[in-house]
Amino acid sequence: MSHCLRKNGYRTIIDGLCGNWGQVSVMYSVDENSRLSSHLAKLFPLSSSSKNYFTFALTTVERRFPSQLSGRYLTYQHVLLQMKSRYEKELCNAKRPSVRKILNRDVSAGAPIVLCVAQILRFRSKGNGQEPGKSKVTEEIRLELTDGWYGVPAVIDTILQTLVANEKIRVGSKLLICNAQISGSDEGVDPLDESYSSEKRTCPLFLKITTNNTRLAKWDAKLGFVSPKCGGITIKSLRDIYPGGGNIPSIDLVICKRYPKMFLEQMITGEHQIPTTTHLTEGEEASRQSEYDLKKQRAGEKHADAAHSECAKELDEDAPSEWKQMVISNSPEEYYEKISSAEKKVVDDWNERRPVLLQSMVSKFIGDSMRDESAPERKSNPYVKMLVKTFHRDQMTASTQASAELTVWRVSEEQFDLLKEGTVLRMKNLGVKEKSRDGFLQLRAGPETVMVPLSEESMRQLARSGYEERRPKSLIKINLMSKKMETDRLSNEVDVVACVAQIQKLGECLTAIYLTDETGLALKITRNHSATNTDPFQLGNAKAHLVVSFCNIQITAFDEIEQCATGTWGLFSCKTNRIDSRQEELDLWCHSQCGADTIGAVCARLEAGIPMIGGLSNRHQISIGYILAVFEEDGCRDSQRIKAAIDYGEAMPLVAEFPLHLIHRTVALLQSHELREHAQHADLLNISTLNAYFQNNQKLMHLSFQVESCYGGDSPTLRITQVSLANVDALSRLLMA
Repeated sequence: MSHCLRKNGYRTIIDGLCGNWGQVSVMYSVDENSRLSSHLAKLFPLSSSSKNYFTFALTTVERRFPSQLSGRYLTYQHVLLQMKSRYEKELCNAKRPSVRKILNRDVSAGAPIVLCVAQILRFRSKGNGQEPGKSKVTEEIRLELTDGWYGVPAVIDTILQTLVANEKIRVGSKLLICNAQISGSDEGVDPLDESYSSEKRTCPLFLKITTNNTRLAKWDAKLGFVSPKCGGITIKSLRDIYPGGGNIPSIDLVICKRYPKMFLEQMITGEHQIPTTTHLTEGEEASRQSEYDLKKQRAGEKHADAAHSECAKELDEDAPSEWKQMVISNSPEEYYEKISSAEKKVVDDWNERRPVLLQSMVSKFIGDSMRDESAPERKSNPYVKMLVKTFHRDQMTASTQASAELTVWRVSEEQFDLLKEGTVLRMKNLGVKEKSRDGFLQLRAGPETVMVPLSEESMRQLARSGYEERRPKSLIKINLMSKKMETDRLSNEVDVVACVAQIQKLGECLTAIYLTDETGLALKITRNHSATNTDPFQLGNAKAHLVVSFCNIQITAFDEIEQCATGTWGLFSCKTNRIDSRQEELDLWCHSQCGADTIGAVCARLEAGIPMIGGLSNRHQISIGYILAVFEEDGCRDSQRIKAAIDYGEAMPLVAEFPLHLIHRTVALLQSHELREHAQHADLLNISTLNAYFQNNQKLMHLSFQVESCYGGDSPTLRITQVSLANVDALSRLLMA
């Protein structure tokens, strides 16, 4: 569709009003002597690629209200008024529009601004394909944005490109943009230059915008910079954040859980300067830094003597001749008294400068010597990890709230004191990682992140946002959690206050601690640690019956053999020194007769290998008894089908399958070297030899069984899964209790 309007020498050709926008070009044939026309000719250059963006607004308004404004809004008079208004504002009053200020590099491109999509630009380029000899065509999508006066190209990320492809962003959409970056030429450009064209790929300047800093604006939003009172983009929910979509401009977060401060240690060694990273606690960081400083000091002392003598010799070669003569003389004091005032001044000046120069040369010599030895370079970066949720003042229920993990790098003491649980912060310029971990969005804060605490909120408002005050779980609750494991890692992370029953060394780098309370239930926590760590649970020199408070313990599957809940000591687990009413209550119970008896019974059961409470499950059993004999099932000579008869105090012996590897272990436990060598060199054990040995060397054994599933009318069978020597003393104490 084409309309042609002629009036007072202006000819306006408006093409495609039924399209998305319409393209308007203004051609001038006014009197060149007219002052207004000469200025308008400068302001609106007659380039084939230039567009009069101010007519877009007229076109859009007319199409938005066709019944009221059709054919009456986009008219010659309105176009002329727009041109005149632009002339008066920009040339007469020197008020430049927002895009021109950005292109001139007079204002920051990161300020909140509303721009309109004038055109979607698609550029195709050829590159090398995966197969040799074949080229691959790639398409780059850019947006041409306008403030109604001038246009600027914008490079968008992959998420915004997807939104453009899905027509969520189209020509005519208004975008609210924050934290944009201007790239290209280091110097500003003027959009009135004939060489500038916002729709060309070679445009000298362009904006870079990201998804998290871009939102659709209302259709009637005013183009240009946003008023400071209105502010920019504030993210309302964590679900509105796109991973890998750039930094978050602003968001209100409530800290639900704060983990202990940690340190990321980097040791750079070798020629390739490849760092090895280790996560350390505050105590480990202090110890490692002290060791590093001591090694560095010893290395410096080793080179200090040689450095001093060598540097002094080199420095003295450049000393003044007067000073050299004085030093080699028989009496330097007498020599100094005989020389002239000018020579004394030279000697005095050198005596003042020499210690400073010597110290500088020695330090440089020591540093070069240590670098030549390829001594490891150590760097340490403090950080704190937190669990956060968006803060809501409305009636949103906590169950609908999403959670995220926030890591604050290079955290200062002031920031650490600010980042307390239950605190509401407004964070600006917050980073987002591309990948989530364990289902949690990963946020990061650095030195560029601004943290502003908001006013103290009531507990009711915090609860609406999903905040729960940290409280230790009871052992009853922990045992139930261990039996019914949740898939969510956070749901299985607990704090616990209990009494230490026993500590067991399970290996050189593995230790377990058993906790209990008035219920007689137990929690077994295991920790992997270095071989040099003699106190993995930070108990110090405390003796038995110690009440401890552990945080951030990860609960694992229930132990069917020991009949107790289990947990692991993770990277952020720690022992706290807080004292509350529950800890005081447990401390009184531990030192009472009832507490001593309960803890003693728990320890006796642990040492004897008897379940903590109740019976085992249907699939697991434990027996204490003597191995009477072994035999092959139904005369079958298959070493995998050997069975054992066990005397466990009942009328009939217990019969169970005895796996070959457990027979080897039993032989080792009974310390029969002759049988052990026989088992290593023979494919089949000699049944008669084993039976003879078991009958002559009876020892009380602790045996664990698993009930094998059966089908039809067959009776279930038992299979031995663990074997060890029974602790007779512990069994006796348990029976005497």
